Amino acid sequence: MKVVKFGGTSIFSADHIKNVCNIISDGNSKIVVFSAIKDATNLLSDFIKQSNMGNWIHSEQILNIITDIHLNTIKSLFTSTNFKEIAISKLETSVSFISNFLHKNFTDNQADEILAQGELLSTMIIYLYMLEKGEDVAILPALKFIKLTKEKEPDYAYIQERLNNELRKHKGCKLYMTQGFICSNHKYAITNLNRGGSDYTATI
Repeated sequence: MKVVKFGGTSIFSADHIKNVCNIISDGNSKIVVFSAIKDATNLLSDFIKQSNMGNWIHSEQILNIITDIHLNTIKSLFTSTNFKEIAISKLETSVSFISNFLHKNFTDNQADEILAQGELLSTMIIYLYMLEKGEDVAILPALKFIKLTKEKEPDYAYIQERLNNELRKHKGCKLYMTQGFICSNHKYAITNLNRGGSDYTATI
């Protein structure tokens, strides 16, 4: 089975996403790893930085930009009202989650949860678009199988077992999607593979 990865620039707009989906819909078995939409991770990082500095107005402005980037993509991408509403609802859930941290100090673990929203959103949007197109596609949640050891190295035995379990849930499917960058640490809390982590996910 092939593993392919698309970075944020490749899925920056509705037209870019459509192009990527045409590429991966070739009938061959593959796992597709997606980064966050271009600039999303940088914006989320800046949100965290500004919030930690107490620059709440700037934090809110950044969150509005993140929302607009994804909302504009959703509105331009979907033709079905049903799928569009589902995607917007998922976006609102992520934005609401991030909003919980406005005007508050938060832990490093919570910061990692905020950063994870970029990949969770991009993959969700593309997955729903593929469903709208009638494609047979499944999501393999990275947080269910990409895990690090206490030494912050990939836990390959765990990854192999859990990835095979996830694949068996969708037996017969040829097209799988997963999130790059994000993973669990040895305590099963959300963390990430650092910048460039989506390439690392694909390599693992």
